[in-house]
Amino acid sequence: MDNLQKSAKAFQKLFDYEYLIVLGKKKKLYSFIIEFRKQDFFHLAGLQYLKDIPQLKKNRDSVFDEIISGRISEDVLKKSSFYIKAEERIEKISEIEKILDNNETVFRFYKNKSSFSQIDAEYFLETELDGKTNYIFIDSNEEDKMFCKSFFFNNTNDYRLNQIHMTLLKKEKIDKIAGEKTILVNKLK
Repeated sequence: MDNLQKSAKAFQKLFDYEYLIVLGKKKKLYSFIIEFRKQDFFHLAGLQYLKDIPQLKKNRDSVFDEIISGRISEDVLKKSSFYIKAEERIEKISEIEKILDNNETVFRFYKNKSSFSQIDAEYFLETELDGKTNYIFIDSNEEDKMFCKSFFFNNTNDYRLNQIHMTLLKKEKIDKIAGEKTILVNKLK
């Protein structure tokens, strides 16, 4: 199993989970649920950069299925002239569950206040992993839940500038199959 398939299988595990996030700012509460879908893996893994790989020019759910089955492999992606742009994401997305379980830093994101990002998202999580700053941008989907929209590492730009730091009050990991909840953070009184 190569890094691409390993990462896709790690992401696939999350289909059975949701995260309930409760944030606070100035005595107001904000809550949302993060869910995981096949189609989200494409962008999180940086596959949008690999424009010269014909196998990626189809429905994102189908691309995910082909990665899981091994029909699209990391060797195929390495043929891209742009592979270097996706390589770190492909490797590190396998750790997204660990990052989500341990993250406690959340910011409200306003792209118009960011001088170097045009990501259209509502929030982002910031975490340190392997000595690098990791960002997971979160946005709402058509089902009124949130999803992980972008995932990358960056040590040059400070995405916190001009953004609003939120207080993480509660985080629950919900196993949708077993119906069990794991409290990861609880600062609510």
